Amino acid sequence: MEKARIEVLGITSLIYITSCSFATDKIIRDFNIQRVIIDEATMANEIQSFLCLDKAKQIVLIGDDKQLGPVLKYGVRGPTSMFERLI
Repeated sequence: MEKARIEVLGITSLIYITSCSFATDKIIRDFNIQRVIIDEATMANEIQSFLCLDKAKQIVLIGDDKQLGPVLKYGVRGPTSMFERLI
């Protein structure tokens, strides 16, 4: 199964994955990642965004600063998003 994943990833130009999976998937982390696009970046807390930074050459944050920010379980407002901090 791993060999098949490596072959597919070797010819793929676009991968959809969560930030947590990106950070923990050893096969994906071995690939040269050109660009990471984080959609709904205002809802991702900084820690989730940082998980992608060390491997990508470029990071693109897409979001709306007028929408809901990061939310922790039980509706408690979470930490600042990287998107909020950078705008």
